[in-house]
Amino acid sequence: LFGKGFAMDVASDPDDRLRVTRVVSVKRPQADGDARPLYLATGQIAFCDLTIAGQFRGTARDEIAERARQADSYLRLWREYNDLELAGILKRAQDFGVLRYHKCEQRPDGVWRFELDDSQVDAQALRAQIAVLTDGRSDAQLEAGQEIPAAIQSGDLAADQGNSRSKPFIGVPELSGQARRIDLRPSREQEDRTPPKSGYLYLSLGGDKVRMNRRSLAWDAIRGCTSPMPQIGLLIEGAPVPARATRRREPFTQAVRALLPNPTDRQRQALDIALNTPDIALIQGPPGTGKTRVIAALQARLTDKDEVADGSGLAGNTLLTSYQHDAVDNAAAATWVLGLPAIKIGYRKGAQDGGAWL
Repeated sequence: LFGKGFAMDVASDPDDRLRVTRVVSVKRPQADGDARPLYLATGQIAFCDLTIAGQFRGTARDEIAERARQADSYLRLWREYNDLELAGILKRAQDFGVLRYHKCEQRPDGVWRFELDDSQVDAQALRAQIAVLTDGRSDAQLEAGQEIPAAIQSGDLAADQGNSRSKPFIGVPELSGQARRIDLRPSREQEDRTPPKSGYLYLSLGGDKVRMNRRSLAWDAIRGCTSPMPQIGLLIEGAPVPARATRRREPFTQAVRALLPNPTDRQRQALDIALNTPDIALIQGPPGTGKTRVIAALQARLTDKDEVADGSGLAGNTLLTSYQHDAVDNAAAATWVLGLPAIKIGYRKGAQDGGAWL
């Protein structure tokens, strides 16, 4: 912390408080004995953000609030869509209901078999429940627990906050061919977990909770201009925002031409926009339009020697993420940066190979 005449080194203690560890004078005293003394004092301290982004937050927050009230506001539609999706998640969980089991055992292939109570539904009704679970979704999962989650009973996703187990047993359902048995195939990260000997099977809501919570935090950060990029809300709403002046970068270099020898007009435009947009550029295209090659070319352009040499370039780490493993695999396989391949963190559920792709 730099003051008018002194600087302090500050560190966090185990209680997450800030503690001054060293104080030095930033001005040399004019004469011996003329140094000002230091006094310990307590008081209310406010930290002010005087950066350009910090000063921009105040005016942007008011404008975003006004736009978010309009019927065609993206932020308003985003919130309404989330509410509809949340209602659909809970209805689906309640439509499936719960299945009580009195015994479970693991088969040699790793799949867990659950013996349902005699009072459970017949085979036809059970298949109907599984159909509700898997309808239109490839990631549907069941969770095994000793109690029925409050979210399923009350229809409120937040009802389970703080009550769920840290490592629940979750698996993909498979019909065993017998009326009162159901199999759950655990994912790779679930292999060391054991379900309760008896309990209930119900729709797993853990992933939905995490996803919806992340969206809510993102919405609050964008709406309140508290994200590291306060202007993103105005960009989403299509409003003009101030932009810093940057030197224009030529999109096509020798490295780019090696990957895109015959680019289309749209590919040229995409690279140009991605390189010369000061904040966020969105590139959209249907399958087969060359997005993967554009990603590879863009990465090569960002690590050009002329960009790295003078220290003023755009070179840095690039994070590529997708809902589908195939999309990441294809882009990573086409990407070489400074002669090195990309590294993939994570793996497809049920995959036999490891978690890092080289």
